[in-house]
Amino acid sequence: MSANKESNLVQAYIELNKFCQSGDYERALKATGKILQIAPQEQKAFHCKVICFIQLHNFKEALAILSNPKNAALAADLHFEKAYAQYRLNTPKEALQTVDSAPELTPALKELRAQILYRLEQYQECYNLYREVVKNTTDDYEDERKANMAAVVANQAALNPSADLPQFTGNTYEQTYNMGSTLAMRGKYNEALPVLKKAEQACSESVIDDGGTEEEAKEEAAIIRVQQAYCLQQMGKEKEAASIYQNVLKDKPSDQALIAIASNNLVVINRDTNVFDSRKRMKAATQDGLEHKLNSRQRASITYNQAILAIYSNQVFQMVNSKFNSWLNLHMFFIYLRLSIIMNFIHTKIGYIIV
Repeated sequence: MSANKESNLVQAYIELNKFCQSGDYERALKATGKILQIAPQEQKAFHCKVICFIQLHNFKEALAILSNPKNAALAADLHFEKAYAQYRLNTPKEALQTVDSAPELTPALKELRAQILYRLEQYQECYNLYREVVKNTTDDYEDERKANMAAVVANQAALNPSADLPQFTGNTYEQTYNMGSTLAMRGKYNEALPVLKKAEQACSESVIDDGGTEEEAKEEAAIIRVQQAYCLQQMGKEKEAASIYQNVLKDKPSDQALIAIASNNLVVINRDTNVFDSRKRMKAATQDGLEHKLNSRQRASITYNQAILAIYSNQVFQMVNSKFNSWLNLHMFFIYLRLSIIMNFIHTKIGYIIV
């Protein structure tokens, strides 16, 4: 390399370091381009380019350069970055394959693998991996990992309420929320409610203590209030539950999955009355993209309720002929066919509540 090129390379790295330190990833990305023009095999610059794309949430570009055969040597050790990009692009099976192809399962890869397993609903394997990570790691993220483990247990309880599952103490509001969720999934609604109220209070206090606003605290605690409403609904206190769902939705939360869950549960409360409102709620519960935000249990419940609502409103065939959400497709139509036969004999009600 000529002295001039070497000088330009040093200067480009100085710029790259400055932009990375300041979090200016757009300009850092341009700096990596300069470096790779001068020295195409600079692995550090290539790695930094991938990181810049990830920081900018441009996961498609990150995955594209990692998967390009021309970059095979440069990308050879970047298993975590590739798997993370795949995970964020909602291809968890491919992400798991990438993680498992790594020669060594580093702590970062273990944590990512646990998240992927959670997305794939492989809860027992996910829990075991988190337990291993917690046992062998000492850092500032222990509470977060334990909250994740508690979330796994809550989902296990939803699938098997009578299962012998681990118990957690509520050191953080997230852990307390997941403890309450586990009780709710076991059908212990009276026990779950005070735990969830404690989680809501702790959540609001935490957001305010961190400098957040009342509105931010309200949004952060919305998921906990919806869980409380679920308990009330299961206890037959539908007016109280409906009031909570409606208030949460009035605040226009940013969490699309939360909107879907609250909307679905309001449809259940409406039953065969107020069909117009139910159709509006069901539309919110079946928006594009929700297949990646809801688990299979939640999706199945929404699909079932949508099928019954279609029967009540005599709109099944219009819905079949219209544009379907990818995860509903013809599955809902076949549910309709089965339910229409059943409803010749009994009065079927919309009845699958989810959380």
